[in-house]
Amino acid sequence: MIEVLGYLALATGIFAISRKNMQTFRWWHLTSNLMYMVYGILFDATPIFVAGLLFSILHMYHLYNIYKATHKIRIRIPIGFQLFFRKKHPY
Repeated sequence: MIEVLGYLALATGIFAISRKNMQTFRWWHLTSNLMYMVYGILFDATPIFVAGLLFSILHMYHLYNIYKATHKIRIRIPIGFQLFFRKKHPY
């Protein structure tokens, strides 16, 4: 039964790759990564969990940038994390 979750995560990942819009690709692939993380926990497969976690963090970061650019939102970053989210100089 746990294998079904792995195949479902694989199918979701393949479906994500077929998307042309980057935003929908990231949402579907994020969903796939969350399934892989659950799969990794259930099978006690740490590398699968860690890979899913890293990809999820990357997708959330890029989704944040997409939404920030398209919806003009501002999210307050705690002071300790502002070093990672500094604006880049144009030069």
